[in-house]
Amino acid sequence: MCPSTAELGGHAWGLFKRWLAAQPTEVGAKMQVRVNALETPWAVDDLAAVPVGVAIRLTKTGAPADVSAALERAGGSHPVHALLETAAGIEGAAEIARHPNVCSLALGEADLRAELGATDKQAMNWLRVRVAVPSGCTAAQPSIPGSCP
Repeated sequence: MCPSTAELGGHAWGLFKRWLAAQPTEVGAKMQVRVNALETPWAVDDLAAVPVGVAIRLTKTGAPADVSAALERAGGSHPVHALLETAAGIEGAAEIARHPNVCSLALGEADLRAELGATDKQAMNWLRVRVAVPSGCTAAQPSIPGSCP
């Protein structure tokens, strides 16, 4: 019988935590751990498992409230790299970038293309600018691609 996704995820988190514990502190400070979107059944476990000092790469970030909710569930103050993969995330980019824990914005192009039905390269370039400008106006680092365009 194959293990469930939850069992595999729990095992992977356990391996990651053991590996991280064996590393110098500065290694954890440079890491980002991607967690599932808040509305998924895996988000609670993902966020609870993020070790102290490790940044959260938050998928499907649509508003500053998503960042706050993720931090509450993670039980600590983590740096957050917000992955914008929805129209709501693009529209809320400036507010998300102003959240005190957000240190970067990234465009999740595959999911965003699917939601918007965007196939035109010019449309995607415009969306990239919509993410880069708020980053430049706040403490957030410049946009980091979520994947290769």
